Amino acid sequence: MLRIFVFVSFALLLIAALLKPIHAQEQVSNEAVSESLNDVSSAGSPPDLDALWSTRNIQPLRDWVSSLNEVRANRPDALRIRARLAQFDGDLDQAQEWVEQALEAVSDSPDLKSRLLFERANLKLNELDDSGMFRSLRIARSVREDFEQAVELDPDYIPAWFGLLQYHSNAPAIAGGREARAEQAREQLTTLAPARLAGLDALQLLGQDKPEAALERFDFALATGSNPGRPQWLLYKSLALQGLERFDEAAELLEQAIAEYPQHAGLWYQRARVSAESGLNLSRGLEAMLEYNALPHWPDDPEPAAAWWRIGQIQKLMDRTEGAREAFEYSLSLDPEFEESRQALAELE
Repeated sequence: MLRIFVFVSFALLLIAALLKPIHAQEQVSNEAVSESLNDVSSAGSPPDLDALWSTRNIQPLRDWVSSLNEVRANRPDALRIRARLAQFDGDLDQAQEWVEQALEAVSDSPDLKSRLLFERANLKLNELDDSGMFRSLRIARSVREDFEQAVELDPDYIPAWFGLLQYHSNAPAIAGGREARAEQAREQLTTLAPARLAGLDALQLLGQDKPEAALERFDFALATGSNPGRPQWLLYKSLALQGLERFDEAAELLEQAIAEYPQHAGLWYQRARVSAESGLNLSRGLEAMLEYNALPHWPDDPEPAAAWWRIGQIQKLMDRTEGAREAFEYSLSLDPEFEESRQALAELE
């Protein structure tokens, strides 16, 4: 089956949030539109979706949406935010419906249409898992077309260029993958977003088990200008340091990252993981994992069973055998197939 990994500088992989999604409104009558036009401007401009998303600070988006009247909530910019929140909450059908509604309504804003096309492309990618080969090819081509139209409308829209880069770098020729187009996208990103491109390169090097080379690219990504990918680069840089057994440096970096992005659950998990694997500052590791459990999780984040396995590891290192046993058992209650906890529990017997 065709698989296409699309890099996005802000995290577009989504999971359940704290609040329920806003549901689609009924068709607005002309009379209702006339009565509420005076109130449309009261909500002001929408929050910066991409900036808030990159730091996992989505509550301002929910608050803004909840303040809208029916007319304002159905404008394209609001529909884009509502669609992203619906995707976060796992309601992909509703997200797709709102994106299509927004695309039909947008007429005088090429920049906004570019962003909506990007949203639609990423929603389409969710269909690949349940599709056969031929349908996957159709979806892939449609995704490529949305990315291409997005950069035509706004040549400076960085996420769409990243989408094209990853598409043409990974898709087979039968699906339209072209090496020349990948190179064109890379050239554009070298000018538009050198820091984010360095971050992508670092991730690829890390995946190739080249942590030292990855660290150099992460350092460039983190030092060069403002970067919406910064929280993720910090997390993955700590993984590179951990892989080199530079645990003190990894822990220090993560403490700085947590202070900067306290709502980023993945950073808290990684801080606990460093303690679990190094045996250093175990009480802080335990505290970090409990904080991770209290925060909303995103799809990139480890499952709760893994978190409780790590808690058990830390408890065991602290010579708290019963606490470790309880943590491993609770992990298995969440996921009976979680082998790491099963093995750890057997070792306690």
